[in-house]
Amino acid sequence: MSKEIGDLGLTLNQTLEVSTLDSLLVAAWLAQVDDPHIVNPAAWFLTGVRSGVFPNQLSDQRRSRAVHLAERYIENAGLFIAGEDELLRELFGNVGLLRAYDEDELLRQRMVSLWREVRPRGEAVERESVERAARIREATARIRTTKARGRDDAA
Repeated sequence: MSKEIGDLGLTLNQTLEVSTLDSLLVAAWLAQVDDPHIVNPAAWFLTGVRSGVFPNQLSDQRRSRAVHLAERYIENAGLFIAGEDELLRELFGNVGLLRAYDEDELLRQRMVSLWREVRPRGEAVERESVERAARIREATARIRTTKARGRDDAA
């Protein structure tokens, strides 16, 4: 059962404001207020109509933002993920940025493709880190050896 504007409990000023807005926009948001996940239908409705964006466009914007954030994640941190399965769990798992789009196979392929593109950079950084750690260990060993010789010479 869809609600009417009068069912939302809006103030007189809010009702007047809504009456000046695009009727299709108002109808689209009004049709959505029956969703059981909406805690405060009046506030949700007013925020929606004031945005000037239709509800279906809002979900497109959310998806675009989530995809953008996932791409930035892959380029900045995901390049250190060792395998595709781990990447997909990270992005599409229970707390992943793209968990709402888990069934979108093209999106999954797009994310894996980007990861494959940036992963060689991650591997290079990992290799450099291992090499740097080895050089530090060698230098530390030389310093200890030098200090030990100095003590032996002093004795």
